Amino acid sequence: VLFWSLKNPTYPERVIRTRHGVTALHFSSVHPNMVAAGTHEGSVMIWDLRRPSDVPVLRSGSSVSTHNDQKHTDIVWETRWVDQGPDKQPPELLVSVSSDGNVLQWSMKKGLEQMLLMQLKRLQNPHLGANSVYGHKEGVVFRKSSGFCVDFPRHDPSTYLVGTEDGLVHRCSTSYNEQYLDTYYGHS
Repeated sequence: VLFWSLKNPTYPERVIRTRHGVTALHFSSVHPNMVAAGTHEGSVMIWDLRRPSDVPVLRSGSSVSTHNDQKHTDIVWETRWVDQGPDKQPPELLVSVSSDGNVLQWSMKKGLEQMLLMQLKRLQNPHLGANSVYGHKEGVVFRKSSGFCVDFPRHDPSTYLVGTEDGLVHRCSTSYNEQYLDTYYGHS
């Protein structure tokens, strides 16, 4: 991960080397020295840029698979710090979305622990054809849909939007993870 400064745009101010490719990166707005990253192998990491070390201050589970690995099982496409407002504790949450079909919220109380916000269920996109996700005649193999992006409305951290590989956008609730509140079929 390269960090650049406008003072010297020809050479990075800091370089952090990781074992796996970083696929998502987001700075905290409450603590601008904190940056969260998602990786190609499913980990979520947090660095404190005030520290000189390349070692993350927090990291989700190891790459060795167990039943409770505390990480995504596929590529993390987005990490997002969510501002809950100054009167909430903590004032900011960390959320990630992955190709494994899970939207996870991360707690930093005792290390980096996950809580499932939503398991993305595959829905048919009418714009892509009648029989499959991509308009082909083959059957759907996976019941989960890969999540690509997530965003929270500025003044409502209790709902969020998730974009999926199916070309759909789902509106979801942080307090209810069984079904979507709404689905938008705008992409084809």
